[in-house]
Amino acid sequence: MWAHRTSPRRAFLRSPVRCLALLAVAAGCAGLAALSTPAIMARIHSAQFSLHALMLLLSMAILPVAADLAILAQGVRGWLFLASKTALAVATAFFGAYDLAPLIGPVQPHATMVGYVLAVRWALNDQRRRCPECLRLCGAPVRLGQPSHVLLDWYGTELMCPEGHGLLQAPALAGSSYAKHRWQPLDAAWRGLFS
Repeated sequence: MWAHRTSPRRAFLRSPVRCLALLAVAAGCAGLAALSTPAIMARIHSAQFSLHALMLLLSMAILPVAADLAILAQGVRGWLFLASKTALAVATAFFGAYDLAPLIGPVQPHATMVGYVLAVRWALNDQRRRCPECLRLCGAPVRLGQPSHVLLDWYGTELMCPEGHGLLQAPALAGSSYAKHRWQPLDAAWRGLFS
């Protein structure tokens, strides 16, 4: 049974270049808004960056990162894409929290921490849904298996690389016997179906 199609919002982010461009625009807008306001610039200059580095490390420690590091990024290109995406998302969260500081007042440090957690979580979840070869978002989701068979069989969604590099198998339940994302490469004979 075919699941729903990729949303138009996610379809725009399918290309790695467009994804980084959109993140750069968001970080640039948040940074320009902060730089154009003298009161916000004074807060940023008085900020303790060691505290922000600690909050960023804590936000990474909160998330279960180590479970899928092998599937997250393969090769130098994948790691650079993940690092760039994470840095731009964190910069957006940093400047966004300072832009909202006049509105949220004393909870601004908490909002910064929440922004860091959401930025890192989004970057990791987005990377999990990408092909390790071309870094495009996988699509055409297909639900496989049954929830009652999770003990001995695989139950989840299978996504396909739009270029035909392989299939991403994402488990539906974390507690099943197949709890990790798996990448199943396809050989070159399949690529003719995708052009």
